[in-house]
Amino acid sequence: MQNNTTQPRTEIPVLALSDVGVCLHYVEACNGPASELVYPHGSVMESMELDLLAYRFQDPPPFGSRTESVPAAPQLQRRPHNRWPIVIDYPEVFVYHSEGRSPQLATPQPQRKAELLVSSTRFLNCGLRIWHLVITPRPGETFSEFDLIKLIHLYDGRTERTGLKDKIRFRLGDNGTESCSAAGLPRLLGLPVENGATPELKCGTLELLIGSHCVTDQGAADNPYVDVFDTLRNAREPGGADASAQLKAWMQQNCVHRRIIMAYCGIVTGIFDFDKIDDEEALDTLEPTFAGSSAFLRIHRRTLISIADNDRSMRECWDSVGISPYLILPHAALLYNETLVDMAERALDTALTDANAKLDALEAAHIEADRRLNTLYLPNMFNYITERSLFEAGCECRGSNARRSAVLAKLDQLKSHIDIVRERERNRGQVVIQVLLAVISLLQIKGVIAEMFGWQEQSPGVWPAIIVGILVLAGVVWWSYHKGLPRRIVNRRTSNT
Repeated sequence: MQNNTTQPRTEIPVLALSDVGVCLHYVEACNGPASELVYPHGSVMESMELDLLAYRFQDPPPFGSRTESVPAAPQLQRRPHNRWPIVIDYPEVFVYHSEGRSPQLATPQPQRKAELLVSSTRFLNCGLRIWHLVITPRPGETFSEFDLIKLIHLYDGRTERTGLKDKIRFRLGDNGTESCSAAGLPRLLGLPVENGATPELKCGTLELLIGSHCVTDQGAADNPYVDVFDTLRNAREPGGADASAQLKAWMQQNCVHRRIIMAYCGIVTGIFDFDKIDDEEALDTLEPTFAGSSAFLRIHRRTLISIADNDRSMRECWDSVGISPYLILPHAALLYNETLVDMAERALDTALTDANAKLDALEAAHIEADRRLNTLYLPNMFNYITERSLFEAGCECRGSNARRSAVLAKLDQLKSHIDIVRERERNRGQVVIQVLLAVISLLQIKGVIAEMFGWQEQSPGVWPAIIVGILVLAGVVWWSYHKGLPRRIVNRRTSNT
């Protein structure tokens, strides 16, 4: 491994994007249903949200979204609509780990002026709420590929272990003195959480518009972003041999087009070591999750990425949401289902590992886990092919389906355990009844025993004989309960497996 005291690599960005939104999704686990929450009439998200849903899910809708204010910053100069000024402070130098190496990356301009927009989606049946905190450049500012990868590392980036989620700091306004990490943003903003617990940052959505409004280091007149994007798209269509040959030619040269391709690869994978990606890896990396869209759509671990020439829905929501609702709402539905599975698994693990758990506690855990895994779990409820495909692909490539299947197996395991405990308690009750009946029977036949052995009722040998009989019966019942029942339990477990 290289020594971290070597000369750090300095950022040399090729992308300068002004129309880009980075949405950080935070999960707030509220208590109880929120059916009293209705759509804010006239909300910018209302028509788009209902348009997304298939007919059977429109009335009543499973969730409702709205834009939110920032209670902690009423004194700040507010931007148009729901925009609030923030400052992002990056570390000047940090280490990332890749393939046994630990290079350093230096940021020549560690401060970025940006804007923040806040919205939320409340899932009505269980009250769970997902906050959408969207970060965009301020007017006249841009984000590079390095900015976007750093923001991805706020919730991901485990492979390179940069620790940026704690090193990147956020401040409200240009003169704000209080700073926080991404985990503390809801508290800094004063978001009205219900349970007092800080919402947890889980994943992110990125939307990049690379059309005519973009500028490059070559100037506004020449925009190779779209050339590269169109060539990537055409290379995957029938008859795209010429486009594929062009891509390979670019990758063999040290030209701006190759640098743009590599920058896209870095954003998609969320790694800083993107300059080490070779030709074949680049083409595999830039394979879209859903090829039928005019935009490049890719789900990679915790990130949903969209790269497009233009997007009308993002333009419509730029001053209120900062990103297209057609992206963040399917992602929120995926995150909602994954959160339900995580909550169910925690409850099941607690119940299954508690050796002293009572039957009513086990049954309550089973009911709640079953509710989260089945009743509250949302199917693919979207109307259009793009969102339906994204939802299905997200369930598969993120491992959500496999995780739910594993937790459903734990639910069946708890059901079997409940049956065993229920049988044990039923047999315990039968043991008590058997002992009582045996005692009554012995008391009734004590006269017969005395007559058989010629004892008088007052003879001291009668009661010892009765006591011995009771102990013998108790021993037989004990052996039957503690030896016979476990054997039946073992046999049942064997048959279940």
